[in-house]
Amino acid sequence: MVKKKLGGGMNAFEALNKIVSEPHYLFHFLVFFSYFVVRSSATQVLSPQLSLRFLRREIQAVLGFAVLAAVKLVKEETWEGFIADTIFYAKLFLIAISLVLDYHLALWYTVLFSGSPPFLSFSCYFYCNIDSSVAKRVIDSWTGFRIFAVIYLLAQQPVFEELGDVNKLTPLQLETLLTEGHTSRYWLVEFRAQCSSTCIRTSRCFPELSVTYSNKNLSFGSVDLGLFPNAAERFGISLSGGMNQLPTYILFENATEVARFPEWGFEAKAPYPPLTKGRIVRHFELDRLLLEYVNGK
Repeated sequence: MVKKKLGGGMNAFEALNKIVSEPHYLFHFLVFFSYFVVRSSATQVLSPQLSLRFLRREIQAVLGFAVLAAVKLVKEETWEGFIADTIFYAKLFLIAISLVLDYHLALWYTVLFSGSPPFLSFSCYFYCNIDSSVAKRVIDSWTGFRIFAVIYLLAQQPVFEELGDVNKLTPLQLETLLTEGHTSRYWLVEFRAQCSSTCIRTSRCFPELSVTYSNKNLSFGSVDLGLFPNAAERFGISLSGGMNQLPTYILFENATEVARFPEWGFEAKAPYPPLTKGRIVRHFELDRLLLEYVNGK
C-alpha cells in the first residue's frame, strides 16, 4: 500500500515547472504558440483591409473564449476538468480563426488536433498540393513544430498525483484487506484507469474526500484497472464501450459490497451522470458514516 498526504497549493514556479515538464501541457503550449508564428507570416501577405478585418475576428474570438473559460471556471469542480475544457475551447477557436485566414490552415490545425494517425503523410500531401500563398508561408514557417506535433498527439493530460489518505492497492491487497477483516469496518474503493478521460478529470475528488472522511471505521482505497484489467470482471466492472463505467466506486462493509457508483446496469443509461464530490458524499452517505464514528457507534 502507498499513502501520501496532500500538499499545499502550487506556487507560480511549480506551475511553470509543470508546464515545461509535462508533455501534454508543453506540446499544447508549443502548438498554440505556433499561431503567433502563423500570424506574423500572414501579415506579410495580407492587405491592410484584410488585416484589419482579421484583427476584429481575433478580438471576437478572444472575448468569446474568455467568456466560456470564465463560465467553466465557476462551474467546474476540479482544475483538471477546467484545464481539459479550456484547452478544448481553445482548439475550437484556433480552428475557427484560422478558417477566416485560410481554409487550408484551418484544415491543417483540424488534422493536428484530431489525433489522426496518418498525420505526417497527410501533411506532406497537403503541403505539396496547396496553392495558397498564405498557407505556403505559414507552413514553411511552422516546419519546426512538426516533430513536436507528433509527440503532442501521444501526450496525455496528467492526473492529480497526490493521494491524500487513499491507499493505493493491488487487487490481491484489496482481497486480503477485505477477507481478513482486521482493518476498517468500511472500505470505499475507487476503480480507475489513467487512460480514461473521466478518471483524469475527476482524479482529485477522491483524495480530497479521503482527507475529510477517512477515519478508523472508513478507509479509502484505489485500484488501477489500467494495470490490473483482469480485476474488473471480479468486481463486476465492464471495460468495454470506451470505459464509460470508470471511475467506479464500491463501498464494502465487512467485506460485503453495500453500494456502488455508477450502479449496476449503468451501460443501458446515458449520458454518464456528472461525477462530483457532492454526488459521491450523498450516494455513499459519507456524512452519516462520519457522524457514526464521531458518536462512537
